Amino acid sequence: MRRILLGMVCLSLGSMVYAEGIKLGGWVGYTTVSMAKVNEEFQKMADDFKSLGYEVTLNKLGGGLTFGGTIGFGILPNLTAGIKVGYLSCFPLVYKSSYDAGGGDGAEINTKLSPSLLPLMVGITYNIPIGEAFSLGLEGYGGYALAFASLEQSMKMTFLGNTTSDSAIVPLEGNGIVFEIGANGEYKLSSALSLGVGASYRIAEVKEMKASKDVTSEQGAQVVTKGEVLKDSNGNALPFEYSGFNLAVTLNFTL
Repeated sequence: MRRILLGMVCLSLGSMVYAEGIKLGGWVGYTTVSMAKVNEEFQKMADDFKSLGYEVTLNKLGGGLTFGGTIGFGILPNLTAGIKVGYLSCFPLVYKSSYDAGGGDGAEINTKLSPSLLPLMVGITYNIPIGEAFSLGLEGYGGYALAFASLEQSMKMTFLGNTTSDSAIVPLEGNGIVFEIGANGEYKLSSALSLGVGASYRIAEVKEMKASKDVTSEQGAQVVTKGEVLKDSNGNALPFEYSGFNLAVTLNFTL
């Protein structure tokens, strides 16, 4: 009896998916990212070096590009359940400081931080038809995200005509929970193809980022060991806040 009931449920679900269709989608767009704690930490460092007489420039984290795809299964009229996979690449944070001691002596310190995020989510979309060609979709997704970052650091010092330099690149990784809510408008180009624009808000915070491998500098100095947590000036784990708004162009195909 259980097998019969299970078979009937599977057959019903398969019929609904078949009746409502399978929807494949892709998007590309611009995103904002909070990164408040990271920006605050680098601002502190900039202020400290300015107080020592360094010339400092700091381009903070704040935006980036995003793209990805979705696959949705129609389960009820106007209701789709699906999977969304995306990739977010932040415009890098760039920190530069230099000190001129005169006579050719001085120092330079440069840092570049390039974070990214790979979210995998499941959710639902409710479509509201507006006439024959237009529709409005309201969606909610949630899932898991992998975070990555590349921290590039270099320094050069010149004293009495002698110059020393060193550099290193530290790969970082982390993970966290991600949620996204949004809306999108679509225009049917044909019975199967539609073009649209979408706006959404993402909630995503990675509590800590760790070095993904042991790193030594060009001069052979030990920089970090695998698993070492990136910390702030107070010795606490530095969170990466990927929360922000998305604005994207979408292309969808219904089978």
